[in-house]
Amino acid sequence: YKYIRAFGFGQQTGIELPGETRGLAKPLNRWSKVSIGAISMGQEIGISPVQLADMVSTIANDGVWVAPRIVAGTTQPRSTPQLVAFQPGTQRRVLSPMTAALMKKMMEGVVLHGTGRKAILQGYSSAGKTGTAQKVDPGTHGYSRTNYVASFAGFAPVNNPAITVAVILDSAVGLHQGGQVSAPVFQRVAQRTLAYLNVPHDVELPANRQLLLAAKKVKEDDLEESSPDHLGSALEVAESSAPETLPPTPNKPSAAISQVVPAALREPVKPSASVIAEKNSSTPPTQTPSPANGTVVLDVEQGGIVVPSFLGKSVRSAIETAQDAGLELEAVGSGVGHDQTPSPGSHVPAGARILVQFGR
Repeated sequence: YKYIRAFGFGQQTGIELPGETRGLAKPLNRWSKVSIGAISMGQEIGISPVQLADMVSTIANDGVWVAPRIVAGTTQPRSTPQLVAFQPGTQRRVLSPMTAALMKKMMEGVVLHGTGRKAILQGYSSAGKTGTAQKVDPGTHGYSRTNYVASFAGFAPVNNPAITVAVILDSAVGLHQGGQVSAPVFQRVAQRTLAYLNVPHDVELPANRQLLLAAKKVKEDDLEESSPDHLGSALEVAESSAPETLPPTPNKPSAAISQVVPAALREPVKPSASVIAEKNSSTPPTQTPSPANGTVVLDVEQGGIVVPSFLGKSVRSAIETAQDAGLELEAVGSGVGHDQTPSPGSHVPAGARILVQFGR
């Protein structure tokens, strides 16, 4: 309860906006025997997006809470330099520097290895936490099993934070986990904001990305793969503007691409002809002329998501595995997984429901 109050939950932050909510936070004398467990997992408490961003900023700020402010406006640059003094609002220490550092490390681990992997940035480190909250069903006055609030709140860069971004999606349709739908929004917003603010990179860019940026000076959007903003867009094949800077590639025939045909095969193709390429040979293979007509055989894997095995896993471990795979878990019972439907190795569409029977 001490930290609930210290982070400002259940009270207004004092931001310069009318009608700010205090959120929901029970006084200590109204806690039940299960409140400490329920509040720890996000139930029996409610906070505003401003309070959420302020809490994450406190961790990024080495444990010091700073009252949020609204930028009232901007001024045009003038010929003579001007001194602009900005005084932060109320400040108080909530966490020790050591605790804040440990929280930063754990939140970075969420992005690198956990449910927030879709929040990984190019050239910047990032840290954050995913959230998937059940909404209250107005009919039953209990927690809904179909309506959720998906969230991701984080900051970047990790060791010298410049921005905090909180993404909250209300009643997402289909995929609804915070790591599935909110973390990608954080990634796009943070990536562009850090570039706009000219924040120095603290993570080395991949070599192939550096080559493309240097050779083509293309926009960041042109280098994104499978961006949700460009679903169904045509695939463009760009020719290099400076081919003389690239080393020649021997024994690699070029082909003119006149049309790109999307592949959406779900079953393996039975080969009617095969093309065998000799790999890792010290002697280059003899070049044979390509036939005027023939069949190119593609070995296409079955589509969808491969269902992982939940057998022998605890309920918590199974939920985390399902979130990582983009699946929805329906847990029955407690203990460890004894049976599951569909079976491990099956292919299902994204967001499919997996039934797992748990027992002791």
